[in-house]
Amino acid sequence: MDVAITYADGSKVHSHNVATLDGSAVRVTGTPEADQAAMIEPRANVLVLALGKNHMPASTRVYSVQSDGRHMVETAVGYDGQPTIHTHYFTRLVSGPAHQVVPDRSSH
Repeated sequence: MDVAITYADGSKVHSHNVATLDGSAVRVTGTPEADQAAMIEPRANVLVLALGKNHMPASTRVYSVQSDGRHMVETAVGYDGQPTIHTHYFTRLVSGPAHQVVPDRSSH
């Protein structure tokens, strides 16, 4: 999986891993958020991603692609001194590459 993110301040992160959808842990490079990941696809258009950093849990993400194929919701669960849940909404750019999505909005 290749993930390219451009943050609001213009900084960029590109992470990469080679993983199967069987929940096996793999090494992740290029992101300050994690150095390990495991993922499963419990049903079509849903991906559950567990991230770890320094052999400790970092966050769990659930991605759900909407039936139109253009919209995706990310629910991110983490712990930063207390449990946190953030929901992010993405829309695929029609004029951009097939894999490119952009953030619509976020809620906490």
